[in-house]
Amino acid sequence: MDWVGRSLRSRRYGGFLLSFIFALGPLPSNIYFLAVGMMKCQYFSVFFGFWLGRLISYWVMINVMRVTFRSLMDALTSQIGAVVLIDSLGILSMVVFAFIDWEKLIRERRLVLIKPKILG
Repeated sequence: MDWVGRSLRSRRYGGFLLSFIFALGPLPSNIYFLAVGMMKCQYFSVFFGFWLGRLISYWVMINVMRVTFRSLMDALTSQIGAVVLIDSLGILSMVVFAFIDWEKLIRERRLVLIKPKILG
């Protein structure tokens, strides 16, 4: 946390960019704001980036779901194989997400896979 906080404070728009990118994703915000409080970042840029990111992500989700919901319902009502494939891809993506060494990816910009701590 200390390293991330120092890194964000040393960049001009670090808090804004981190908040903006975080808000574009589906992760819950309560843990993020606890971490931001511990890192002692500039709050205005963090909040502005977060709310701008959430506004954009919700707008995109609403508009994309209007189109995809209709086509997915037509495609999946009669094809159980497609349902299994989509669910399997979702689970596989979460597993791959857990195997990424995020510290090396952020610091060295190098993708390295690790064994998650939960696996022992």
